Amino acid sequence: MKKNSIYVGIDWFSTEHQDYSNFIKKLDMYSRTEYSKGPFVNVGTVNFTNKLHLVKLFKKFEILVLEHKVVTKEIPEKNKSASWNFVARKIS
Repeated sequence: MKKNSIYVGIDWFSTEHQDYSNFIKKLDMYSRTEYSKGPFVNVGTVNFTNKLHLVKLFKKFEILVLEHKVVTKEIPEKNKSASWNFVARKIS
């Protein structure tokens, strides 16, 4: 990306998402695969992030907006979804 370009990230899965812990195979601290149940069955590798990791990934950017969404569904079964939205400007 060129300097001053804008990157918009929408719904990057958070480590607070319930499926961060419901995996069969852990590839690294942020990557999971081989889910046996839930929305990530048969989708391959799923990546999750936390604030510190996101800031490190975008160290060559100025983060202009950072939102952490957590949604808890209560019925028909309890489910917790969490994700990040952000806007960042390339600085170098």
